[in-house]
Amino acid sequence: MGGYDTHQNQNGDFVALCDKLGNALKAFNDTTTALGVHDNVLLATNSDFTRTLTPNGDDPTSSGSDHG
Repeated sequence: MGGYDTHQNQNGDFVALCDKLGNALKAFNDTTTALGVHDNVLLATNSDFTRTLTPNGDDPTSSGSDHG
């Protein structure tokens, strides 16, 4: 799953990506629970960079956040 390098439209694109990821994680959790292996599964994530929290402009449709 990719597309997280969002330079603009954070409130639209990033929120939609987080919703998609949340749904996938719920499905994964529900499946491991149904299989009875939930207590034997470790899920880890990793990111190679961060983003600043301060937008780099005033227009929410064209501004984004810079690499931290």
